Amino acid sequence: TPILLDDRTDVRYMTRLFLEYFKLGIMRTYSYDFIELGGQSKFGQFGIVQPNLAPKAAYFAIKSLIGALQDPGTPFRPSALTFRISGFTNNVHHLLMQKRNGTFVLAVWIEAPGWNTNNTTGGDVFVPSQTVTLETAAKFSRATTGSITDSGSLANSSIAWNGNQATFPVTDSVSLITLSP
Repeated sequence: TPILLDDRTDVRYMTRLFLEYFKLGIMRTYSYDFIELGGQSKFGQFGIVQPNLAPKAAYFAIKSLIGALQDPGTPFRPSALTFRISGFTNNVHHLLMQKRNGTFVLAVWIEAPGWNTNNTTGGDVFVPSQTVTLETAAKFSRATTGSITDSGSLANSSIAWNGNQATFPVTDSVSLITLSP
């Protein structure tokens, strides 16, 4: 019997998948199945809603990500931002985006396996957080961070921002660092 992926890992993998594909220039990404088929097949667990149409945590995570990044309006040419992320040891991935009001959003996460696929019991793999420092050439008035939780919601908090630098932890869950002009 295959080990079914837990909601926590599904949230992390789905949000990171969408961002990794966007980094590669893929403008539209779709989940393999919208509705989970159920059963004990490893293919039966795909989907972001359950067979009874109840949303799974991954559904809420994608909804939170879209909600935080939405910027409706006419297309615009984003400006450049010179920045540097330092202090990490490995596997820290990021994607910089900009909204039309001049706000930058930096998605950052540790790209590492969070699920044990090498044994028959499965289970979460602990991925230690890493502390990084973000430095920008431009000055911003404030910075906030929003982290995708295990339930798929976005938990917002402020970070200490000294005009062009902040230090904060990064985990295998996607965090959105918002830099406001």
